Amino acid sequence: MVASLMALATCLGCKLLIFRTIDSKEVFRQAYFNTKEFKTFYSLTGIIPPSVRNATKLLNFGLSGNRINGNIPKEIEGEIPLFITNASKLEILELQNNFITGTISNNLENLRELQELFLYNNQLTNEPREHDFQFFNSLEDCRMLQYLQAGSNPLNGFLPNSIGNLSFTIVNIHMEDAHISDFIPASTGNMSDLTALIFHENNLTGSIPSEIGKLKHLQGLSLSNNKLQGHIPEIVCSLSNLVALDIDNNEFSGSIPECLGNLSKLQEFFLISNRSLSSKFPSSLWKMSGYVSQNSIEGEVPQDIGGLKAILELDLSSNNF
Repeated sequence: MVASLMALATCLGCKLLIFRTIDSKEVFRQAYFNTKEFKTFYSLTGIIPPSVRNATKLLNFGLSGNRINGNIPKEIEGEIPLFITNASKLEILELQNNFITGTISNNLENLRELQELFLYNNQLTNEPREHDFQFFNSLEDCRMLQYLQAGSNPLNGFLPNSIGNLSFTIVNIHMEDAHISDFIPASTGNMSDLTALIFHENNLTGSIPSEIGKLKHLQGLSLSNNKLQGHIPEIVCSLSNLVALDIDNNEFSGSIPECLGNLSKLQEFFLISNRSLSSKFPSSLWKMSGYVSQNSIEGEVPQDIGGLKAILELDLSSNNF
């Protein structure tokens, strides 16, 4: 079933618009709970009509998983439209998995109630002539923001120091495959409630900043497929809630910290293709599941490896055991 985006014009008083493909169970669920303020369209194509900017009472706006193309309609310079930046009660903005082009607006500071911002998997770019991502500056006033996912866009730029000024309530940042270069700002460690930090498949250089150790609630850290160098810092061992650590395909050197084995919640440790690592494999790591492949790891496989009752998968190929 295909619907036209012009149907937006019939729902300017709605507080919740979700435009995505859903299954029959979700249709039943919406009918059962009689959500009168909820309208859903299927397999949308075309562009977003300018008339939607009049929906000033909008709380949630979703357009994920459709075939939306072209720039988001606008009245002023910039690609996020005026109706979005004026929707001061907006809590959730879902525009992921479309073909949206243009830039991420620098005028998001009015969205004081914004909690979730999903822009991933589009064709959004950075502001012309800007090296760092200026939209982070406008998000500083969004003090309720919890989720920021803008990966899988050709943003092309640097992470600004202002990333550390995001709300203390932020728990999830996904910026994978966003063409990010330069360093990971030390200010990243200021986001004390962060549980997931996803920066894989970019062009990040330098080392893992020691300030990462301040993220005591962090459960997932993914930095794979970058150009990070230096030693794996022992400060990572202070992340006591870490469940998954992925630093595949970087340029780390030196030894694997023995203290990583003290991370009692760590279940997955991915270290493939860091060819400059050359050390004995710490015996403390044998109790976790994960991958250690295509390195120059030395040492012996311990005889008690058969006691790993909880391990799901272990890849030790292309090493020097």
